[in-house]
Amino acid sequence: MILFNKEKSGFALTLFIFMTVSLALFYPFLFVGIGSYQTKNLIVPILMAIMFGMGCSMNIQDFLGIIRMPKAVIIGLICQFTIMPFIGFFWQNFLTFHQKLLLVLS
Repeated sequence: MILFNKEKSGFALTLFIFMTVSLALFYPFLFVGIGSYQTKNLIVPILMAIMFGMGCSMNIQDFLGIIRMPKAVIIGLICQFTIMPFIGFFWQNFLTFHQKLLLVLS
């Protein structure tokens, strides 16, 4: 009998996601469609479920930590809107990537 272990359940989910992403990377044809249904229509609902699950795992202590130490949040926001666009610009202009990938990166 397998008992629920909270410490290992997070690792199991991480391992499951890593294995699924690896499988999709090496065998993408398995994930293109199920019968005549195109699985690309599932991207938004799956992302919504993931974000909802991440939000449900937060508690009051997580929010209090942000209020007590706002420096990390401010640094993250500054990097998000300054450094990351420059990295995308560099990749777009100086490295050769497929156009669809560059759209996602910039």
